[in-house]
Amino acid sequence: MLHTPLVAQWTQLSTSFQTVTVPSIVTDGTRLFTYAAFQGCFVSTDDGGTWIPRNTGLNVGSVIGIVLYGDTLWAYGGSSLQKLARTDTMWTAVSTPVNSACVFASGPVILIGSNIPQIRRSTDFGATWNQVNLGGSTLVQSFGTGTGAIFAGTDGDVWRSTDDGASWTRVFQSGATQVLGFHSHSSGIYAGQTASALRSTNNGLTWTAAGTGLASGTITRSITSSGTTLFAATATAGVFTSTNAGSSWTTANVGLTPVGMYSVVVHANNVFAGALNAGIWKRPVSQFTSVEVIPGSEIPESFSLGQNYPNPFNPSTTIRYGLPSRSPVTLTVFNALGQKVALLQNGEQDAGYHDVKFDGNNLPSGVYFYRLRAGDFVETKRFLLLR
Repeated sequence: MLHTPLVAQWTQLSTSFQTVTVPSIVTDGTRLFTYAAFQGCFVSTDDGGTWIPRNTGLNVGSVIGIVLYGDTLWAYGGSSLQKLARTDTMWTAVSTPVNSACVFASGPVILIGSNIPQIRRSTDFGATWNQVNLGGSTLVQSFGTGTGAIFAGTDGDVWRSTDDGASWTRVFQSGATQVLGFHSHSSGIYAGQTASALRSTNNGLTWTAAGTGLASGTITRSITSSGTTLFAATATAGVFTSTNAGSSWTTANVGLTPVGMYSVVVHANNVFAGALNAGIWKRPVSQFTSVEVIPGSEIPESFSLGQNYPNPFNPSTTIRYGLPSRSPVTLTVFNALGQKVALLQNGEQDAGYHDVKFDGNNLPSGVYFYRLRAGDFVETKRFLLLR
């Protein structure tokens, strides 16, 4: 098993909105859609190479974001909800009783969250609306879905409905932290919040903090995935990844100039991230597999090799080491017989702290050793793979 160092990095797309905030990016599998603040909605059919405006009929100034349900794109924000079906050439306004901060749609059922407390619900495509009480003065920030369930993220809680939003049960109470978005994955349901992220492994019945690496003050705005890899866009620390179902997270910011990220989506084997005042950034999914230099890290005074985390692990773990100066580095994994089973790094690296992800998917359970050689510095540590 050979793990090669990350060579490429994030690149900013050349668009007409390179200096604009991009709060939303969504995909229908063949096309990318984005909303650029105060410039409107754009569509790309060539993996982000070119972007065509789709603003006919759209009240651009009132929109704060877009979301895709089925084959219909919804633009929310302001006093009217707006929609664009796949075959439409013009946006259609849907009259709503309050400003919309988020939206969920399925068939004739539409739910909107607002800066005015509670949920507004329509069962006739928006012709009429009812108020659904969640209790207290809850402000609804986001909607998400699970198996036969809808979730609402509020100023402090997660609510769950199994009857198309007619009634709700509070399944998590976090206090003052806002729940900003949901993502359903084979390993569970994830929710970004203004204090890290949440995870549920039982279809949203209970929720826990989504592992280590996302600091308690990290504002996680958006979460997506490709295969077993999760991606989190944060408002204060760039993009994070997790390859162990959210148990631990590491930064993935090589080449990413802005740290304020609003949205992240995977499309056609690439990850796209919308930034604060910096347009859209792109990076191949295949690059999120090896070494990341920790952005903003201090230069260590001496060479160091840290203990991997987690340990024991199954099937992946992260190894961190520090270099006081640019050095030739080899990082090798051996089994208990002294046989080399993986070469994680082999080449010169800049001074700083570095993280390496090791995947033991093809190895049996047992004790292994990893050895760092950097110039004249050599150190070996033991770790345990448990299946």
